[in-house]
Amino acid sequence: MAGVNHFIRSLRTHRSSHLALSKLQGLRSLFGGHRPPNDRGLAVSWGSRTVKLLPSVLLRLFLAAVLSALVTGYHGERPHGLSFQAENPSYTYDHTTVLAVVAVKLPSACLLVIVGLLVVSVLGHVRRFEMTSEVNISHLDEQQVKLLAEMCILIDENDNKIGADTKKNCHLNENIEKGLLHRAFSVFLFNTENKLLLQQRSDAKITFPGCFTNTCCSHPLNNPSELEENEAIGVRRAAQRRLKAELGIPLEEVLPEEIDYITRIHYKAQSDSIWGENEIDYILFVRKNVTLNPDPNEIKSYCYVSKEELRELIRKAAKGDVKLTPWFKIIVETFLFKWWDNLNHMSQFIDHEKIHRM
Repeated sequence: MAGVNHFIRSLRTHRSSHLALSKLQGLRSLFGGHRPPNDRGLAVSWGSRTVKLLPSVLLRLFLAAVLSALVTGYHGERPHGLSFQAENPSYTYDHTTVLAVVAVKLPSACLLVIVGLLVVSVLGHVRRFEMTSEVNISHLDEQQVKLLAEMCILIDENDNKIGADTKKNCHLNENIEKGLLHRAFSVFLFNTENKLLLQQRSDAKITFPGCFTNTCCSHPLNNPSELEENEAIGVRRAAQRRLKAELGIPLEEVLPEEIDYITRIHYKAQSDSIWGENEIDYILFVRKNVTLNPDPNEIKSYCYVSKEELRELIRKAAKGDVKLTPWFKIIVETFLFKWWDNLNHMSQFIDHEKIHRM
């Protein structure tokens, strides 16, 4: 750092080096100095998978390379870097001034080549890129598109949090095929007559529009309240939030402690060629009469069904008369009727250790 300061002070005495000096002032920050207050630098946002390369950073990296050559470089048969010539200030001044001025006035074509190499190098270290420019969402419902910006919780196959990403990125098949996995939940709400509340997803939904499914299906978000894992309280808070958002159920009517966490399933399914699901899904039960005021942008229709009425719906789905969401179909075929027969004795089915791979 002392060598850098000495070099900059020497440039102040030479009129032709004023331009070089102005460009090199910021180099202190590259060697432990303070960062210029208005310099945003190189920003790599892993949450949104975007890369922003600002010109000021590219110039600074370029000048850093020049300064490195001045400090440790060679000229002819013997070293002439600053570190070797500190004992001869006049010699150092003559050569470093010339080199700095030449560096600033390098042909623009040469600078473009260096910038291009830097861009390629940075992009080569980015794991994934923002997919917005590659996926046309202009035809999608405006309200549903806004929800694509929500930050979901990224997990590994054992449901350990490893990061966060947008709802959009989590549901792109291209990312799913690369292993992107997120946390989700499915609520099954039964009234006091032991009938199950079903919903038909709105036609505005981006994934599985118009499909019949369980009471509520969504994702906990990447915030402290919904990240809390003790007794799955974060997931249960998220379920309370979405029951209100989708079905209009007042928050005070279904409290997190009234939502029972049963078990988890892991499934993967495509909605179409672009969108899909890859989730570890928390299965949640609620037994309560509630007030309903559904959001039509979320829900096309809803109904309470008995076991026999659900079986009839499944028969219609098999004939192609209606569509079911894949997770609902999996849960119905594997677990639901057994659970439904034992609503008063659900403790025997609670398993928070196993993740059922579907």
